[in-house]
Amino acid sequence: MNSIASDFVVPLPTTHTAAQEACFHCGLPMSGPAAFVIRFDGRMRPLCCAGCHAVANTITDAGLDLYYRNRDDAPRARGTVSDDRDQTQRQVDALFKQDAVAENYLVASDASNRRADLYVDGITCAACVWLAESVLARVPGVTTASVNQITHRASVCWQAGSTNLGALRAALRAVGLKAQPATATARFAARRKQRRRALIELGVALLSMMQVMMFTVPLYFYATEEVSAEARLLMGWAGFVLTLPVLLISARSFFVGAWRDLKLHRIGMDTPISLAIIATFVSSAVSLWAGGSDLYFDSISMFVFLLLAARYLESSARESSLQLIERLTNAAPAMATRIIGFPVAHELETVAANVLRAGDVIRVASGEAVATDGVIVEGKSEFDESLLTGESRPVPRTLANVLNGGSINCGAPVLMRVTRIGEATTVAGLRRLTEHALAARPRFSEIADRVSRWIAPLTVLLAGAAALAWWGIDPSRSFPVAVAVLAVTCPCALALAAPAAQALAINRLAREGLLITRANTLEKIAAATDIVFDKTGTLTDGTLGVEAVQALGTMEAEEIVAIAVALEGGSPHPVARALGALHSFNTPHSRSMLNTHGPFARFLAAESGAGVTGTIDGVQYRLGTRTFVESVVAHALPAGTSPAATLFLGSARQWLAAIIISDTLKADAAESVDALRVCGLTTHILSGDRQDRVNVVADAVGVTSEMVRAGQTPSQKLDHLRGLLEQNRTVIAVGDGINDAPVLGAASVSIAIGTGADLTRLTADAVLLSPHLAPLATARHVARRMQTIIRQNFAWAIAYNVIAVPLAVAGQITPASAAIGMALSSLVVVANSLRLCERPGSIWKS
Repeated sequence: MNSIASDFVVPLPTTHTAAQEACFHCGLPMSGPAAFVIRFDGRMRPLCCAGCHAVANTITDAGLDLYYRNRDDAPRARGTVSDDRDQTQRQVDALFKQDAVAENYLVASDASNRRADLYVDGITCAACVWLAESVLARVPGVTTASVNQITHRASVCWQAGSTNLGALRAALRAVGLKAQPATATARFAARRKQRRRALIELGVALLSMMQVMMFTVPLYFYATEEVSAEARLLMGWAGFVLTLPVLLISARSFFVGAWRDLKLHRIGMDTPISLAIIATFVSSAVSLWAGGSDLYFDSISMFVFLLLAARYLESSARESSLQLIERLTNAAPAMATRIIGFPVAHELETVAANVLRAGDVIRVASGEAVATDGVIVEGKSEFDESLLTGESRPVPRTLANVLNGGSINCGAPVLMRVTRIGEATTVAGLRRLTEHALAARPRFSEIADRVSRWIAPLTVLLAGAAALAWWGIDPSRSFPVAVAVLAVTCPCALALAAPAAQALAINRLAREGLLITRANTLEKIAAATDIVFDKTGTLTDGTLGVEAVQALGTMEAEEIVAIAVALEGGSPHPVARALGALHSFNTPHSRSMLNTHGPFARFLAAESGAGVTGTIDGVQYRLGTRTFVESVVAHALPAGTSPAATLFLGSARQWLAAIIISDTLKADAAESVDALRVCGLTTHILSGDRQDRVNVVADAVGVTSEMVRAGQTPSQKLDHLRGLLEQNRTVIAVGDGINDAPVLGAASVSIAIGTGADLTRLTADAVLLSPHLAPLATARHVARRMQTIIRQNFAWAIAYNVIAVPLAVAGQITPASAAIGMALSSLVVVANSLRLCERPGSIWKS
């Protein structure tokens, strides 16, 4: 492959002379000074004409820079701008057929399967989603293809070797849909271009509508004889001329969509809209030419404006739901300061964040965002982690503490060792969970999509039947009735009823600190009857502390703690962290450091909810609950053992120590549990801790004793949960995800408290991004409100069509009124869904 790397390292002269340069896009020699330039790789590149300039901008705006980096010899012929664009798209398709290039854009890949995400430009409705999915599914080798109407993101899986990204792009382009890999650059460029085009179309329609109204309104308020024939003719021709920009610019997207559907021998939502616009314009033009008074130019401009306004409002609602993804994508900085030779040397170099590797040491200056995930190796400071946790106050971080990419240093500079990069980082995992949540479609949304696809062809058939019927009754009313039927029917409102509300609800909860990751989760939360909490790390803050260590034999307290720490190893369990904090040489993130300074445990085996077994210097020890240790110790606990002991250490036939561990209740636990009770949820506590400790927490949060189970093993917790489910209860389970996996997996809805490294591994239905429990009550409120709003949307969309369509067929609605009604129907659905963005003063009182 011929490289053009030499073009990248030689800067352009300040004066672009003839014959010195070739056109950056087409490769032909420059016949004079460069007429156009484009910035690429930080340098200005010469372009010979407007056509090359337009095509080069198309490629770079789409994030397809690899075309210029990997292309073969530059093309030597060009035609029109349109020809150049088509040729370029074919060349890019060919480029993506190369495995070395396509590999950069695959989301997942193994020996037999490939998966990629594409951003699809041109999606305007549920019919477009169906079209894209159908086209992709017909590509040989494709196993699954799903397109999200909210994010315009297509997720495609195919068998390795059967097809490629280039073929997928070509298949979509054949039906008028443009697609490129869903990189951040491509997605943002396409959305920016869409928004700019939508604003131009909307502005032209608005200006035309206002101007046409100036000439039309007098005809509504004055008798025909009061306006001269010349004035009426002038007003009519003015309306004709002012409506032309609406047809040529503003309504173009409707015509393109309708033409695309007709080429595929199908009828989409744009078809009846286009037919209504064209038919109304042609009939008005004919009437104007013949000197008649049946002119509807004002109706056309108003119809198009209101439809575009509804689409723009829907697009704005979608943009609102994507703001979190944008923030997460842009959270980490593009550059970082790497330290060469640490810890011997401290030479600084500025590098791109994407070249960092695990093990690199970087410097995070005051006020700077953390470039990737890592662990502090020098210094201490406070960091703003509000992007990840929603916590507005900076949190202290010191030696060995984990830092997540996107956090902002609010204090002194620190040095951090990189642990995870790229898609393995916490912020990348959070972004993927968010995108997955927005891509999920609940059952009622899929039903609405199927129904709305049938409405458009039925509308056209109904309009034709109405026209024939009225031709026999009153031929003069046949055409207006047909236009009114085409204009009044609104499948858009039905298609938007669920997706708009769901996307806004998910976005609202993400801002509150609860990330929904699966379809139908909000529906289940709305229908829930019970909520089950773990105690440690869920209702309590999880930062356990060792109050006292009571020796039950001759071993010293320091040796007891050293053995306990060695047995716990690098476990993330709160008990392990409490022991580690007590032992001065322990580091929570590195077991190898522990083994350097303390005893080394071998043959470690953990029993969930009970304890851990290990061998140190040939002696087998057990650390855990009393029952767990008693199984190897033959005699009872020595007299005088503290009744407050939580953890026990023993070896074969000998009790060694009792460890008293304390925990503190979360600041908002009582208020949150009370709010959930007001919301109608019965609260349960299932804990493996002692009864007296669990009772203290239950009393503090107001949970009655009959709803509390203490001393529970994971299997006992699971049995209790299954008992609730057998009573046809819908149960939400909340836990920290460490030893609650069985319960979380069996619950109707599982909510995990995910922080740091846990976040990318969690498979729960929802994730609490911070330790606070208040978002649980918010979720209950938002889920119920979403259900109400969706029902209202469906009721409105169905009632509108049931009432308006018969009236239009009966000739009781004029084309102008039908146009207004259809557009307002979509506006009502979107505006009603936007109410989910409101934040009432007390969310759990409604």
